[in-house]
Amino acid sequence: MKITHRLIAAALLLFLSVGAGVISIYSQVDEMTGDARVVNHAGIVRGASQRVVKLEIAGVESDKLIKKIDRIIKGLIEGDRELGLNRAVDTGFIEKMQAVLSSWNSLKNSIITVRSNALHRDILLQKSEAHFETTNAAVFTAERVAEEKVLQLKQLLLLLSILSFLLIGGIVAATRSMVAALKSIMDMIVSTSTEISTTMNEQERILSQQAEAVSETSVTMQELKNSANETSKKAETVATTAKNAMESTNDGLNQMDAMRQAMEDTKQKVDVIALQIVSLKEQSGQISKITSAVTDFTNETKMLAMNASIEAVRAGEHGKGFSVLSVEIRNLAEESKSSSEQIIQLVEKIQRATDATEVATITGTNTVESGMSLVHDTSCTFNQLANLVVETSENSAQISLNIKQQAQAMLKVVEAMESLTTGAKENALGIGYVKRGVVTLDSTAKTLQGMV
Repeated sequence: MKITHRLIAAALLLFLSVGAGVISIYSQVDEMTGDARVVNHAGIVRGASQRVVKLEIAGVESDKLIKKIDRIIKGLIEGDRELGLNRAVDTGFIEKMQAVLSSWNSLKNSIITVRSNALHRDILLQKSEAHFETTNAAVFTAERVAEEKVLQLKQLLLLLSILSFLLIGGIVAATRSMVAALKSIMDMIVSTSTEISTTMNEQERILSQQAEAVSETSVTMQELKNSANETSKKAETVATTAKNAMESTNDGLNQMDAMRQAMEDTKQKVDVIALQIVSLKEQSGQISKITSAVTDFTNETKMLAMNASIEAVRAGEHGKGFSVLSVEIRNLAEESKSSSEQIIQLVEKIQRATDATEVATITGTNTVESGMSLVHDTSCTFNQLANLVVETSENSAQISLNIKQQAQAMLKVVEAMESLTTGAKENALGIGYVKRGVVTLDSTAKTLQGMV
């Protein structure tokens, strides 16, 4: 039989015996409480009966007290819930209470007789003494019954104590047997645990080294990550710089084309100005000739006018000579008019040529200014391009340095991984030792399970 089964059986028996004892003791105590009430009420009947006799001899009727005594005597024999009295079961006590009831009935008859004839008081006193002895015997009987039940309770308690000691002794014996077996098993477990602890300490050392290697690897990988991020940023910067350089180059080419086109426009405008100037020069020569002719005509007109004046003095006699002069003056005036018209036309042409020259000159000036602005923008663009090229060169150098740092970090990672591999091999050996220890512990646990 297993130790645990024996312990369970002993504990169950102890529990049942204690439970049965408690129930029995509770029942005995309840009966003893009822017996105490019986003794108490029997004493009440004894004392109340004597009081009734004294009152009746003194001429005081006590019907209320008589009824109370009737009820108590009846309750002591048949039981009364309100008074807390159980039905009498002890034959000796029942006989005594029947004698009390008979004596009480006789005493009540004497009380009725005394009420009608006071001469019977002596008889009442005699019956009262006899009733006292009868009730006193009933009280003693009730006390005896109560004492017997107390004795039974003491015997029950003694029996329960003996049984409890026996059961506790059985539990102690079973426990000692279990402790001895457990001690042997615990010695084996301690030995195996010591081996496992040694192996685990070695595993802890290896794991600590691996943790350091992992930590170093983590730091290195973080450095690699930071370097890679920086390289990526530099690469993005280089790409952005190259893109900006390309855009700046395209802007420079576009500006150079615009400047070339502006210069061509300027050349055309200057050519137009040159032609206008030549035309203006020719027309100015014509104007000079015409002006000279007009001057000559003007001189001749003056001379003719002078001659006309002279002839006018003699106009009275020689009107023909004045007429000839007049004709000549008219002809000269017509030629002057024609020359004047030509001069006006030439002046208009010169004005138009001058206006066109002015417009062409303004346009040429604006074109030249635009060309100069384009040249300045082109210069700035190529300066930016130069700066971008310098920045690209610096970023490329930084990327090269980052790549070298990453190569060194990778060497550290390789070394750490080799350390982790070595630790893993040692862990495998340690796990073998632990596995054997676990098998031993499992066997021990099964043995302990079989015992328990």
